[in-house]
Amino acid sequence: MYYVANGFEFCDIEESISKRKTYSGKKEKKKIIFYCDDFLGSNMYDAISNKRDSHIVKFIDRIKNDKVKKFILTSRTNILTKAISLSHQFQNHKIRDDEFLLRIEKSI
Repeated sequence: MYYVANGFEFCDIEESISKRKTYSGKKEKKKIIFYCDDFLGSNMYDAISNKRDSHIVKFIDRIKNDKVKKFILTSRTNILTKAISLSHQFQNHKIRDDEFLLRIEKSI
């Protein structure tokens, strides 16, 4: 991974972002890359109804304002599109502004 090779500590966020105490948003000089695989989880509706969308947006905002922190979220495109259509938090904070699409195609 590019960032780890360049001195960033890798932090895999396995649990809910709302419960994560790893990063408070205070300016620390420690370089960290946060990674959250399938951040909407297996049940996107549960994530939105339990207000995890607001926790995710707050976490993204803290990372965006810190020059030595990075954040990678993964999700399937169809799930993210549906979540954005249901979540005012995701719509208002334009979380797709920094989206990258990775296409994996079967080669013949």
